[in-house]
Amino acid sequence: MNIDQMDHLFSYLLPCPKNVVLIVGTQRVADLQLPARLLARASPSAWIEKGAVVLLFVRSDCPISNRYAPELQRLYQQYSPQGIDFRLVYPEPGLTPAAMGTHLREYGYTIPAVLDPGHEYVSRARALESFLA
Repeated sequence: MNIDQMDHLFSYLLPCPKNVVLIVGTQRVADLQLPARLLARASPSAWIEKGAVVLLFVRSDCPISNRYAPELQRLYQQYSPQGIDFRLVYPEPGLTPAAMGTHLREYGYTIPAVLDPGHEYVSRARALESFLA
């Protein structure tokens, strides 16, 4: 098994800053471990048997995650063609789809994004509470 590509990717991401959570999954999990929204809005063929998935927890008002936007976008453009699936996750309560869209445009993101006001992704990923503060 050749892991050079993943080693290369992780060399950019690790060590993570204290306010960043990196989650990588490569094996199928029980539906109960997935966010309910994923199950309700996506057919299994849209997410089962995918390669690695990188969840990037960001906030529209966080200067640190905003500063990393060009690098996150660069990683997405470099690795998504190789089968690595990226998602921006916005855990901000009250953030509207329109405000998320504005943030995505302002920072040049083309990474697929989801709102997570109920912290379903946060809970499933066991993201750090301090990230949300």
